[in-house]
Amino acid sequence: MGNETFFIVAIGIMFCIMLVPLFIVGPLIRLWMMCTMSGAQISLFQLVGMKLCRSPVKHLCELYIMSTQAGLDIKLTQIERAYRAGGDVELVVRAMIKASRTEQNLTWEEALQKTMKDQYDDYVEDNYER
Repeated sequence: MGNETFFIVAIGIMFCIMLVPLFIVGPLIRLWMMCTMSGAQISLFQLVGMKLCRSPVKHLCELYIMSTQAGLDIKLTQIERAYRAGGDVELVVRAMIKASRTEQNLTWEEALQKTMKDQYDDYVEDNYER
């Protein structure tokens, strides 16, 4: 009877250990499937890395999907890097989509630089009035 109890407890512990990664990776699998089905190629490891860096994974993936479906050549790492730098990545992606629809030549760096400058100007204007 003692060996059977030990075996059942060991199986229960192993089951719990297997559930922990499932709870961490589980929600990311849905995002990975959404990206893959929409044509925005991304690896599950990138999503896990973004989650570990505490980036808003779902929001950044949605922006990446929008840019991919609009035919823009923007990488997910560019979007994440701009987010971490404090840029308004949604505004940048939407500006890039609008520029591509109106056949304007706007690069990611130009759009990001413009929004960052506008944010800085607004901050200075609000906090350092003369």
